[in-house]
Amino acid sequence: SEPSMHEAFTAMRADSMEWLDAAGIGCTYNEVTESIMGGRLIDATVTVPWYMDNDAAPAKLVRDAKGLPVYQGTEEVRFKAYVPQSLIDNPESGTFVLWGHGLFGSGPPMMDNEGLQDIAEVEGLVMAATDWHGMSSKDLLFLAGALNDVSNFYMLGENLQQGMIIKNALTRSILGVCGDDEPFLRADGGRAANPNDAKFIGVSQGSVLGGTFLAQSPDIERGALIVGGATFSFMIERS
Repeated sequence: SEPSMHEAFTAMRADSMEWLDAAGIGCTYNEVTESIMGGRLIDATVTVPWYMDNDAAPAKLVRDAKGLPVYQGTEEVRFKAYVPQSLIDNPESGTFVLWGHGLFGSGPPMMDNEGLQDIAEVEGLVMAATDWHGMSSKDLLFLAGALNDVSNFYMLGENLQQGMIIKNALTRSILGVCGDDEPFLRADGGRAANPNDAKFIGVSQGSVLGGTFLAQSPDIERGALIVGGATFSFMIERS
């Protein structure tokens, strides 16, 4: 039914938005370096409202008597971002682009890719990426076990729901409070990322999950879904 599919997640998203408020909670910066393209490569964590009983799979949603997710505090989730030199030297802000990685990949290493950095420099884009929580390289060991004991496979879906909250938190934080931090500022002290201009690009798995992300995202209205293949409802039934 519609409630059985969506009620828990929509309740969790609504609750997380109250914790994130209009500008996110904050970012912690591990390292800021200059890339070969000349731009600023940011390695950091974003503070995310958390609803799981663990910070990594195997983990399940903590639920109340009605089956709705219960806030468990916050977690720090790693991401990487790239601020191009073309924007650092520019007196105007650029579009923020959130990336979604492919099958069982990882988001932060995408920002090390010189091809993506070149796109950011030419187009004047602030880019960022984090893992698809539940379906990234760090989840492979759990998923292998869940395929052997399918009674644990439901955790995949629950972790993916927390993953949407992570993506929302990262978007809102860079458009909000983190966008005012020094690593995200231009040379003249202005914001590199325009807080009113955000897009999403998802590739392969990032395209499949990106459809859900865009449908529920409170801050991103437009995106590109590249080589997704098919919807999960079709793919899983075939499998």
